[in-house]
Amino acid sequence: MKTTKYFTHRSCRAACRLSLFCATLGSLLFLVALVSDHEIVIGFGLVFLFLASLSSTLMLLLLFVFALIHFRRLQEFLSAMALLLLNLPLALLYFNLLIPHL
Repeated sequence: MKTTKYFTHRSCRAACRLSLFCATLGSLLFLVALVSDHEIVIGFGLVFLFLASLSSTLMLLLLFVFALIHFRRLQEFLSAMALLLLNLPLALLYFNLLIPHL
């Protein structure tokens, strides 16, 4: 039986991995920041938030360009973009919950 992957384009798979990595590491950093009272953890989390935002923005731009080039696979690229954008509300929630600790 042949299994098919939904994300067949390499950049879409990379976007999925980036989204999963950012959500997982961001959640871990958030939990560590809540448990510990060290400001360095919050500072590291803010640096991570900046780097994750930068890399996600670049990946979104890359996916947009590929979607224009490979228009027949538009659904695949839009789905990968949506996965990346799902991290945005999560990051904003974590940021708003950590503001009182700054």
